[in-house]
Amino acid sequence: MEKKFKKIAIVEFVRTHYDFIISVHEYLYKKGYRDIKILTSSEIWKDIEYQLIKIENHINPTNVFTAGKVKNYFYILKNNFDVIYFNSFYYSWKNIIGLLLLKILKRDTDIILTLHNIRRHFEYKSKFKFAPLKKILITVIDKKINKYIVLNEKLKEFASKYTKKEILVIPFKIPLKQEILTVYKYSSSFYKIIIPGIISNKRRNYDELIKVIKNVLSKRTDFKFILLGRIVSKELIVPLTRLKQQFPQNIQFFSSYIEQELFEKYVIESDIILAPIRKNVDSNPQEQYGLTKASGIEFDAYKYKKPILIPSFYEIQNDNIDVTYFNTYDDLTKILLKYPKKDSFLMSA
Repeated sequence: MEKKFKKIAIVEFVRTHYDFIISVHEYLYKKGYRDIKILTSSEIWKDIEYQLIKIENHINPTNVFTAGKVKNYFYILKNNFDVIYFNSFYYSWKNIIGLLLLKILKRDTDIILTLHNIRRHFEYKSKFKFAPLKKILITVIDKKINKYIVLNEKLKEFASKYTKKEILVIPFKIPLKQEILTVYKYSSSFYKIIIPGIISNKRRNYDELIKVIKNVLSKRTDFKFILLGRIVSKELIVPLTRLKQQFPQNIQFFSSYIEQELFEKYVIESDIILAPIRKNVDSNPQEQYGLTKASGIEFDAYKYKKPILIPSFYEIQNDNIDVTYFNTYDDLTKILLKYPKKDSFLMSA
């Protein structure tokens, strides 16, 4: 008979994963658990608080502890949690040492770990000093983990090749209330296309995307492309700047982190979410979108109820999302050019 856990902690240190805290909390609440503590940073909690009035949820702000990573681990060690959900475990020494201490000092505490990069967890590789030691310690830690979480069924199927432990499927799946989605409605003469996420060629094909944007805007001016993330790949600064100079009214991008309120405003005001993700991520070991890792863009599409354009290799496993797949970036150009001309786009409040 499954043990009914009484005291649960959800731990998150990655700012862009604030939605996943809410998803896991609501998953547990629906299972009947009530003593749920959220452990995170003050910045992440700020982003969560901003969401709470906009979604259906059962989070109690008094059950939140905010601090840095080290203080959060000490808080865990001082309290007797029955189970701890680690939402985003990145392989820093602080995380490794923290989990090793849990393994030694909290033998009766169950640990459930979310796998965002399946190959990286089970085939850890690094060129940095002490990488072999890290790999040994990760293997030791892995024996303490009781269950895993992945974000969809396809990832579960792949992760099952590495482990016999139970794998839960908990997607980022918290839609905004309908009244929130209508707040920013307005008149526009553009199709506003949002490309969320950091601007990096490691995960997304911005070289091909820039060609698509040039081709589309050279034929039509009723599109506006908004790259909703800070630039990480510095080699993209020059081509994006030139594109902005050529089409000043039709291109927008950012050089710094975009606060949640502004991010949300742009997405709600958009018409389409575009995901120029690469099939193979530039990583070691190599991750593959749709097979070993999920893209947060599909969860944005569900949350904000927006249609999505995405490469055909990435299967969206949610019937509530309006998906258009493209095989090549030439296909994407043709898809966009087939949109009806948009001289005016009126939306009544």
